Amino acid sequence: DEETLHQIRVDVKKMKAIINLVVYSKKKFKGHQMFIPFRNIFRKAGAIREREVFRKLLTGKLVKKTKSGKVIVTPPMETFMEDIPFFIDSIEKEWRKLKPQLAKVSKEDFKHFISQKYNEIEEHLMPKPNMKEIHRTRKAIKAVVYLSKVKNNLPEKDKVFFADMEETIGQLHDKQVLLVNVKKGNHKADKKQLSKLKASCDSNKQRITRLASNYYGSK
Repeated sequence: DEETLHQIRVDVKKMKAIINLVVYSKKKFKGHQMFIPFRNIFRKAGAIREREVFRKLLTGKLVKKTKSGKVIVTPPMETFMEDIPFFIDSIEKEWRKLKPQLAKVSKEDFKHFISQKYNEIEEHLMPKPNMKEIHRTRKAIKAVVYLSKVKNNLPEKDKVFFADMEETIGQLHDKQVLLVNVKKGNHKADKKQLSKLKASCDSNKQRITRLASNYYGSK
């Protein structure tokens, strides 16, 4: 279901943050090569979930069943199900290689990596949000949130800001991808729906600017 696919993708993003931390600490570590099996799962799960997200954005609801009550199973879903044993085997192999490397990351490297991400986020959001880099900003926020759970030391103010910002950027991203797909294809989308979608994108951008201003302005 959609929520399970979403959680799979969240867990892969956590693995990405861990791998990037090890790469930062151990320059010769081949993080990209290790991440490929995880990326494969991430993309295939996204290909299934994306349809449901887009349908929800255009119709306001998720349609999971036919009139007869039968759940609609798409070819991407069937492929994903068939690949699960391979997914499990590949990620277990990669984790066995990654775990000992992770144990070698120093406290100082961990601290510096988090600090670097904080600086990256601020550079992309101030004095005005850079919308061309906004997706990278979201990735940096996720890295901070996921890795800070190791020590559970993320200030409450930062938790609230990052949660609001990450969610808003995510909403904007889904709508922007949908708009691009509609423009590329021959979809007979309702003009009122598209107009509403564009207005919603503008609203998200305004909220991103407001959140950044309130957070950094109060520091």
